[in-house]
Amino acid sequence: MIVFENENYVVHTLDGDSEYFLVTFSGLRAEEASRGTFFAEAACRKLGLASAGIVSKNEDWYTSGGIDDAIEIVRTLACKYSVVYGYGSSMGAYCAIKYSRVLNFSACLALAPQWSIAPDEFGHPSQFDPFFRPQMRGMGIRAEQISGLVNILIDGAEKIDLLHAEKIKTIHEKTHIGTLPGCGHNVAPHIKGTRQLQALLSCIENPIELTARARRIRRSNVESLSQSLNKLAERKPNIVFRALKSHRASAIGLTAFIYRNQRQIIGCLAFTMMRAGRKHDALLLVADSLPPIGLSLGHDMRDTKLLLSHIAEYLCYNPITGSLSSSKGTIPTNGFPLATIGSRLVALTWAGYLETGMVAEKLDGTGFMAISKNSRYVSVFPSGHVVNDRSTVNLWEMFLSIPAPVV
Repeated sequence: MIVFENENYVVHTLDGDSEYFLVTFSGLRAEEASRGTFFAEAACRKLGLASAGIVSKNEDWYTSGGIDDAIEIVRTLACKYSVVYGYGSSMGAYCAIKYSRVLNFSACLALAPQWSIAPDEFGHPSQFDPFFRPQMRGMGIRAEQISGLVNILIDGAEKIDLLHAEKIKTIHEKTHIGTLPGCGHNVAPHIKGTRQLQALLSCIENPIELTARARRIRRSNVESLSQSLNKLAERKPNIVFRALKSHRASAIGLTAFIYRNQRQIIGCLAFTMMRAGRKHDALLLVADSLPPIGLSLGHDMRDTKLLLSHIAEYLCYNPITGSLSSSKGTIPTNGFPLATIGSRLVALTWAGYLETGMVAEKLDGTGFMAISKNSRYVSVFPSGHVVNDRSTVNLWEMFLSIPAPVV
């Protein structure tokens, strides 16, 4: 339920039967503003937590007009509880700490907070400098604004985040800095989840246990693990290949998550293996990750080979517009998958195959194919955007020819 809104902020509330009240703060460029939700709302709702979420519509570090009104609304709700906790990420974590005394927090969980992004205050160049506005001068958190235990979680390798955390610790003795290696600045995705939030809140007033639990959560978080594997895919393909084939990866849902959401890892591994001469392993990896395309292939199409790009997506053809696109999660969304039947390049449709007028050529000695139209090569960007304007063939212009999965 929305209990406050102006041009800069929205305050949502949820009723719940928890013994404490939780206040959350949205971060920079948060999706909550457009979705009409608040930070951690889904978990709060499932857990039945009495909660309020303050959402900023701007990249303003909560310095725009009306923030005091929004905070006062939340304060009147929170004062009915003897225990109040705060939770935020980055820009939201800054606000959670800054208003901890006004909101009477017993403790807060702050993921990679900033002390200030005003250059003349912070004194170090950072990725947040482009967001500074004149209204932010003097925005640094003051000791008298903080109360309760401040639990900060950061990736210790992020030097700017570490500087901010240490500055906050110098002005507030009850600050504990916990590190989660490999998370980068955006810590939240590595520890998100309903049960995960419940576990963290249950020990929010015990910083040592909180950090230990956060680390255990991170080690089992499929999104976090997939990011780690993504970084290793090109440099250590054998390690990533074995990890994907492991029982643990299957048991915790990591393999399924990568097949569905991080297909660029599959593409990177398959292409790396193919270039190393490991054709069997490359095709096996791809075959295991592909769902059926939903087409029944006729007898004359038994030798059909689909074309997979370096991001492990199908190349698709729209016969009405003549345009090319990349599939999404291997599901054609704007056309039909392209395939080769012998030396012919066709689009696979429900009614059979359709000639495209494009040319498929084998790249000698590589195991890959290239697609050309009007003497220009087709290229698939890492984002999935497809163009037909390349004069040379590099990684983005290469396609793996694989047997079509059938239903």
